[in-house]
Amino acid sequence: MLGFFIKLKLSNDPISGRKETKEEKKRRDGRSAAARVAMAASGLSSLLRRLPIPGRRRRTLVEGRRAALAALFRRGPSGAEHLLFIKRAASPSDPWSGHVALPGGRAELADKGDDEATAARETLEEVGIDPLDGSWRRLGRIVDDRLIYPGGRPLTVALFGFEQIEPVEGAPAELAQVSREVEFAWWVPT
Repeated sequence: MLGFFIKLKLSNDPISGRKETKEEKKRRDGRSAAARVAMAASGLSSLLRRLPIPGRRRRTLVEGRRAALAALFRRGPSGAEHLLFIKRAASPSDPWSGHVALPGGRAELADKGDDEATAARETLEEVGIDPLDGSWRRLGRIVDDRLIYPGGRPLTVALFGFEQIEPVEGAPAELAQVSREVEFAWWVPT
């Protein structure tokens, strides 16, 4: 799912509506995947700060399947900001198998239609971090929901931001694998 947001950020400027030029596309295509992810993280961080959209759930044009992602930011003692990324584990039943992504997943009945609760629950399940435990500041809905069609079926995706309240001493720690769904997780400087 993150690839969807990265592609959107790299190919179009959602603020001004400006499309990238052919020269910019050539320059982007020549970068390594790691460089493109780092660029997207930096751009996403900037975008997240400029576009807070209040609300826990939005009505969408298509009722049905929903998913939510969490963008988790933390600062080290030097003030350097990091964003959490995961690499999804390989699974034949997962359309995002092996993708680099933000933590998140599909809504369940227990979420009671609350997209932010979905993002928080999935983050806790996937990486063992509870963004609603009081040590994280809620940034709210980051961008308008996106409608995607994995396997030809509509899925509405919401993105919520969370920022750790207190700076972390030292470099961000490696995260233990807590889920079969995630191969590994790491903090990327923005």
